Amino acid sequence: MKAGDVLDNPVTGMRTTVLETPDESDGRRVVVEYELRPGTGRDFTIAHVHRQYVERFDILSGQAAYMLDGVTGSAAQGETITVPVMTSHVHPWSVGDEPLVVRQTTEAVTPDMAGLRNTLVAAGTTLELARRGKVDASGRPGVLQAAVIFDELLLPHNHLAGLPVLAQRVIFGGLAAAGRLLGYRAVVTGDPSGVLPI
Repeated sequence: MKAGDVLDNPVTGMRTTVLETPDESDGRRVVVEYELRPGTGRDFTIAHVHRQYVERFDILSGQAAYMLDGVTGSAAQGETITVPVMTSHVHPWSVGDEPLVVRQTTEAVTPDMAGLRNTLVAAGTTLELARRGKVDASGRPGVLQAAVIFDELLLPHNHLAGLPVLAQRVIFGGLAAAGRLLGYRAVVTGDPSGVLPI
């Protein structure tokens, strides 16, 4: 994935434009801009925590709701939501009558080329799964596929809120092992040879 790439999700209708990659920022950040249709996006992400990343969501247009440490807030055009390290959050979603456009900056506390690249790879894999019809209405893959992605690309720098990291490593590690045995992979591209299990 490179700056300028536009990713359209056929299931959720979300459009994401890559503005800056870790390769262009020496492993310091990823910047994307995403657009959600009116009233969508609440279930696209679940509460999660970043151990080494600060996230900033600049609301460029529309009305947003978001969750920070279990509390729902709202933000409008011109406002910024900042998520400190180790803070549970759900990305902003649209609550207005017009599309919501958000610039999302994920910044590493110390340069982390591999971890930030992996977040883009995970997003690209999820998009390809959506194109293949392998996600639910919220754009999420099945449990075993999600476990493989989570285990290989996102842990330990990112984890779900409300469950100890060690428990997540054990649970998702086991599910991912089962998923790999069934042929699921963490990286799925648009290459036609990238066949997934049914």
